[in-house]
Amino acid sequence: MVNYYTYEPANKSLKQGHTYIKHRDTITVTECKDICKQLTEEQLKEEQLNEGQYIKLMKIDLSMYDKYDSDGRPAKVFDEYGDIIAENIILGKRKTAKYLVEENILRIYEDDLPVYENDNGVICRDKDALVDSLM
Repeated sequence: MVNYYTYEPANKSLKQGHTYIKHRDTITVTECKDICKQLTEEQLKEEQLNEGQYIKLMKIDLSMYDKYDSDGRPAKVFDEYGDIIAENIILGKRKTAKYLVEENILRIYEDDLPVYENDNGVICRDKDALVDSLM
């Protein structure tokens, strides 16, 4: 199974991609850094970024789905015109991670509420404190 991500290069619009991560439903700061480094190198080669530019934000879908295609991506149902008519069902809570590259902050959300934060090595798992600090 693969994890989808959205990233925002400096001075560019949002872009999407997918990657394999070690554990399907969670991610570490180290894995985020590795993905960002790889993306930055690819973007520089493709001249999508100029030297000195960087990826500012990365969002990763950590949700578990009921069906997957043979390549590991969450399955979608299309009509004869190629339009998506059905998304697959999320099993459990919708789980996403947001990594702020420059600040080196990783936050994990369940159903849009923060449940974990790693702020430069300072870990917080107190959901109430996270909600208070971010709202």
